[in-house]
Amino acid sequence: MSTAEARRQAAVRELEHEIGTLLRRVRRGLAERAVEVHPELNPTSYMLLVTLRDHGARRAADLAELFALDKGSVSRVVHQLVGLG
Repeated sequence: MSTAEARRQAAVRELEHEIGTLLRRVRRGLAERAVEVHPELNPTSYMLLVTLRDHGARRAADLAELFALDKGSVSRVVHQLVGLG
């Protein structure tokens, strides 16, 4: 392996590490915000709620595609949101 290739691979590893750290921080922040809204609200439900607040009513199929969930999961999230008020 050349020196340039070794540097590139090291840079990619460092970037992957930094992205992982960023994603963990984002998840933690979402979880904290969700609990501020309701103690039983999970981050996925919070994000769906924020999406509905910001963009209005959406079909379950559209939400499933947006969040990369199946329609059953979206249905459970909506059921949870309705149950929490």
